[in-house]
Amino acid sequence: MDRAAMDAEMKGFYLAMGAKDWSRSLPFQPWDKLIERAFGTFCKRYSRKFKAYTGTLTGSRTDAKRKKDIDGMLERGELQTLEEFYDLLVEFLETWYDRHEHQGLKAAGERWTKPAELWEHAPHYEKAVPPREYALMLLMKPGRAKVNSQGIRRNNLLYTADELCHYVDKWVNIRWDPEDVTRLYVYDKEGRRICEARTAELLEFGDRVSEEALEALHKRKKRQAARDPGVSGRDAGPPEARGLCGAAGHGRQAGPDNRPHGAAESGEPAGGQGVPWGDDP
Repeated sequence: MDRAAMDAEMKGFYLAMGAKDWSRSLPFQPWDKLIERAFGTFCKRYSRKFKAYTGTLTGSRTDAKRKKDIDGMLERGELQTLEEFYDLLVEFLETWYDRHEHQGLKAAGERWTKPAELWEHAPHYEKAVPPREYALMLLMKPGRAKVNSQGIRRNNLLYTADELCHYVDKWVNIRWDPEDVTRLYVYDKEGRRICEARTAELLEFGDRVSEEALEALHKRKKRQAARDPGVSGRDAGPPEARGLCGAAGHGRQAGPDNRPHGAAESGEPAGGQGVPWGDDP
């Protein structure tokens, strides 16, 4: 996934989870992020005084780096423990950071300009968490695929569902569980659920097949084909290869649990949640 696609995907995830603001800084330009101001204050007042302090990340490109024998300090037990660092961080937050005026709060017109006072006096708002199924869907691997006259071809497998016949020659968004590549969850570019597409080519291996197991299967077929060129690496093709929306495609194909493909099942990601997506390539 290239940088632009990764940014779009991450932004879509955060926005879908309820975050209202999202930004990404260029390397060595951390001042674009508001949280960096707090990091700088903590560094100035605390971490710069640590025995193991070797300079900030941006200092790696300047003369501000300090040479320290970190390995030797570790062996001699001279480095701070995580618990000691945590105590110092809590001290910084409770005795200094929360008790001083913040320019950001003043600029926002807040009556209470110290974090502790704002927390104590300002109204508190709670935002409901997204449905569990929707959150799980967002954690799945994302991708894009073009629907052909047979379905979606991915991982050398054909995924089909009756609903795909309306998207032939169009790009759609897909998500899948790395622990179960027998199905794809398909969405349009506005994030609306289209269907759950399944592959009949993995039925003989059970209801769930992981990406790792699928990769091993493909490697084994390649070795078999190399040893005996007369043996095809795959069968003639599943019934779905007859095409979408054709005379033979009107009947819904049964899944491994004898339900028609595309039927809802408990625990599957909910659709219509409005996940932002990019335009078709």
